[in-house]
Amino acid sequence: MIRRNSRQRQLILDVMQGRGVHMNAEQVYVRVREQDPSIGIATVYRNLNLLAEMGEIRKFQDRSGSGYMYDGNVSRHHHFYCRYCGRYFDVSFQTEEQLIVQLQKEMGVEVEDLDISLEGCCKQCKDQREKEKEGTEQWN
Repeated sequence: MIRRNSRQRQLILDVMQGRGVHMNAEQVYVRVREQDPSIGIATVYRNLNLLAEMGEIRKFQDRSGSGYMYDGNVSRHHHFYCRYCGRYFDVSFQTEEQLIVQLQKEMGVEVEDLDISLEGCCKQCKDQREKEKEGTEQWN
């Protein structure tokens, strides 16, 4: 099925373009409305899902449990989720192919896709927590 590229879809795609862009539908909606106040939330949801189906953006489950996130980077990569600030960071690994070969050999499976999701504390939050801890220790 051939889909024509609508102005609204292109606007959403423009907002999503770039490495490190991870937003939920509501965040995309806010950004898109800055450029086109007439666009509705249903249009944003519909076009985000369509763009994901077309392979123009990536869609993945939000680790916070609040629905889906959309990623403007469609190259093969994985995500690190910070439990403290809720941000996502793009991650890639040197040993991906070795892992796939090992799994295929040991388990006899055929790996068709690899999606690794890491979770923890990002550097900014870690630094902030350490700073707060040092401040608390001074008063004890």
